[in-house]
Amino acid sequence: MKRALLLTSMLMLAIFSAAWAQQQKVSGRITDEKGNAVSAATIQVAGTTTGTTADADGRFSLTASPGQELIVTSIGYIKQTVPVTAGGKELHITLHVNANTLNETVVTAFGIQKQQRSLGYATTTVKADELVKTNPTNFAAALYGKVPGMRVASSPGGSLGGVAIQLRGINSLFGRTQPLIVMDGVPIHDGNFNNGNYWGDQRLRGNGLIDLNPEDIESITVLKGASAAALYGSEATNGVILITTKSGKGKKGFSVDFNASYFQDRVAYLPRFQEVRGAGSPVQYDVYGEDANGFNANKYTINGQSYRALVQGSLNFGPKFDGQPIATWAGTVRPYSPIKNGWQHLFQTAQNSVENLAFTSGGDNGSTRFSFTHQHYEGVSLNSLNDKYDFNLNTNYDFGKRFRVNFIINDIYSKVKNRPFLDDRLINNFTGMMPTFDDGNWYRSKFETSLGYKYVTGSNQSLTPDENLKIPNYRTDILDFMWNVLKDQTFESNNRLIASATGFLDITNGLQLRGRISTDWTADQTESKSYSSRPTIFGPSGGYGIGTNNYSIFYGDLLLTYTKEITDNFKLTAMAGYTADKESSYSTNVSTNGGLTTANRFDLTSSALTPYNSGSDRTFLTKDALIGTVNLSYKSYLYIEGTVRRDRTSTMNPNNNTFVYPSVNGAFVLSDAFHLPVAINYAKFRASYGIVGNYPSAYQANVAYNLNNLGNQGSGSSTLATTTSTGTYGNDNIRPEKKHEMEFGLETHFLQERLFLDVSYYNAKIVDMVVPLQIAQSTGANNILANVGTLSNKGLEVALNGIPVKVGDFTWESGVNWSFNNNKLVKLTNGLTEFIHADYDGNAAVLKSVVGRPIGDFYAHPILTDGHGNKVIANLGNGEFNYQLDGSKLVRYGNAQVKAVGGFYNTFKYKNFALELYTDFRIGGSVMPTGLFWMTSRGLTEESLNHMDAAHGGVSYYKYNNPNNPNDPLNGAGIETN
Repeated sequence: MKRALLLTSMLMLAIFSAAWAQQQKVSGRITDEKGNAVSAATIQVAGTTTGTTADADGRFSLTASPGQELIVTSIGYIKQTVPVTAGGKELHITLHVNANTLNETVVTAFGIQKQQRSLGYATTTVKADELVKTNPTNFAAALYGKVPGMRVASSPGGSLGGVAIQLRGINSLFGRTQPLIVMDGVPIHDGNFNNGNYWGDQRLRGNGLIDLNPEDIESITVLKGASAAALYGSEATNGVILITTKSGKGKKGFSVDFNASYFQDRVAYLPRFQEVRGAGSPVQYDVYGEDANGFNANKYTINGQSYRALVQGSLNFGPKFDGQPIATWAGTVRPYSPIKNGWQHLFQTAQNSVENLAFTSGGDNGSTRFSFTHQHYEGVSLNSLNDKYDFNLNTNYDFGKRFRVNFIINDIYSKVKNRPFLDDRLINNFTGMMPTFDDGNWYRSKFETSLGYKYVTGSNQSLTPDENLKIPNYRTDILDFMWNVLKDQTFESNNRLIASATGFLDITNGLQLRGRISTDWTADQTESKSYSSRPTIFGPSGGYGIGTNNYSIFYGDLLLTYTKEITDNFKLTAMAGYTADKESSYSTNVSTNGGLTTANRFDLTSSALTPYNSGSDRTFLTKDALIGTVNLSYKSYLYIEGTVRRDRTSTMNPNNNTFVYPSVNGAFVLSDAFHLPVAINYAKFRASYGIVGNYPSAYQANVAYNLNNLGNQGSGSSTLATTTSTGTYGNDNIRPEKKHEMEFGLETHFLQERLFLDVSYYNAKIVDMVVPLQIAQSTGANNILANVGTLSNKGLEVALNGIPVKVGDFTWESGVNWSFNNNKLVKLTNGLTEFIHADYDGNAAVLKSVVGRPIGDFYAHPILTDGHGNKVIANLGNGEFNYQLDGSKLVRYGNAQVKAVGGFYNTFKYKNFALELYTDFRIGGSVMPTGLFWMTSRGLTEESLNHMDAAHGGVSYYKYNNPNNPNDPLNGAGIETN
């Protein structure tokens, strides 16, 4: 035994000695193709943890065995694998530049491409494949959770619903809050939308973002900070979104690409309805004259048999469901039981499809890409349809070595049948709230008579009296909703042309002139047909109208760029330019007045009254600017840049309409300048400061008069009346809002490009906020435009991405981004500490901004308390009591601002198969769902079941009937109930 152990030990010692004898010192020097030292290069022995980094002269030394391999990597260079040979000869390793990393470019202001490493401000780029994977109905919806610091909110209208984008918090109380949209270097029209004004417009509206086709987009770059967006001056307070469309650059030969997708949209969420009871009130309250069981006191005959029915009322504290037969308001008999998903029948399942066909041709002197996309979207709103036809042409051609041109044409033609109708009345009006014992199919069959006219209730006059709705428990607002979506028809045709022509002239080596002209032109036509709701014998009804709207932006810029390598270490780039654009819009509309004289004859000559209803509007806006930048780099790892823009705009007084916006930013690539730990492959520190603005919209600052035509006043001709504004008065001395922002950031790559971290901190202050300040009405106006406030935003943005697993053909990639923003209203004008944005239901609740707090606090009245802190109960009469609100106080209950936003993703790839999961999130932010509150108050939601009886946590109480002593539970005679 001892002998065996001795032999084994000697054998192992011999093996280890041989292995140790093979180890040798390996040293060498790493240079680039020009012979310059590559400092901080990483040298790793393949398959081991042994590694080191090169020093400032590119030299390294480590221990390895012959036959092993050294893996040499450095940011911006192609990875090299070098075998270790016997003899210990010094290695001379040359790394070749990797243009895909060192020269990785990012699109910046005015479409100028710059190296990512040179930027001193935060940017985020979303590539084409990330935009179309989830089949978004518009490209902005594909940005959910993908950009740190970006909050995206889409209206629930599918392809026709507007998209609101917010970068780094709210930057204005009353001005523009959407970022500037720039496509292929050209600002395009986005516009605002308001879907919260039901009585002004019942149709869902969108903005210009929804016109853009995700299939034609190559990438989206988001400029969030003031320094990044400073070259856009007065339009950049809310950041900039740069869109680059696809082209045929870099491709040779001819290719055809086709893809198609199909998906459905359905109503995702409905209120949580209670399924315990139906319409009515507790019998002891006798609200609707119910019988002893809570049902309608009358019986209704269907097919010769008498049935019970529910009451006609919006309260749903009636009899519990028992499964026994009952007459429905639709004239049928069914068990008295909850109807599952009755709400969903008010909507439709949308069938959507997208087909894209693209042709690409490329050669030595140029390239062309042409694509056609058809998008068919139905939306969940009944009778709603949207078809889009997108044509995209992008062509480049080189005329010799010094001159080249680029032409881009996007033509978007869309046909819309019936934009979704707002469902405000279904949740904010008692006669529109559908109970559980109801069905959308009943409304779809009963909203019109057999003659095609609108439903009639009770004994009201009708040509089909037998069809009148006589059995109670219908909801008139839902019937009206069905009439509106199915019989009020609106047809729209929209043609939008976005085109640009760009020329590049290389005057000499290092001196380039770029000129560009572009247009964004839109023409809309609308035709409205409202069917006659009643026979003409009962009076005219229905209506017909047509409208047109034209909007255009004509844009041009001229940029002169000079690039010079001053020495081997210093490089200078300078740019000067001029940019200008002119915006104009025209709109007209005309419609019948007083209904149609002939039922459903849709023509202006059918107008019951004259003159017709008509209106028109036109606006003009002109802007221009001088811009300049200077960029200096040292050894391609230290960069500093300064920019300036001098803006001039027609929206302000000609004597006070010129403003200057400077910025400065710097980047320091630490990993190229210092020896960092081997685990850190790349590190860059960045810092920036800039000023951007937000000017008033067209005519808002004007001190002007209103002109009105009073018609013929007896003189034989019309009289023109001139009046002062009764709304907000202008201000010749108004200044644009200005945002001053500083930003610091750190970008790092770890573990052989397996882990990536990007962190940004920003601190922004918005001064000279433009606010409509209330003034005495004796001045002729209610408000005057004034610079009275200061607002701040501070926050942190983090993006963390990595490759946890990479084995063979399988890769798991994961990432998360999140951002936190602290918004504060710093000050208002002297003596003013708050600003009220909205007052709800006669001061029941208030939305206001208070100095020292984030914008948008919700306030409401608390319950009144006595001197001892006890809640006061009010006598409502008729033996009813409830807590009394304190009308003298308003208490803050929440804030509308979101505290944090972000998203995370996981991508699993195996060969050519990929599974991707994306999720976005928001933290914080209060909402006031008045519709749900009203529904709960009417007994419709699950929440309304709380305390209704012992089974739901309720206790017995007394309803007092003693009028002489209603507050004394000992002496008052009452009815015990649950």
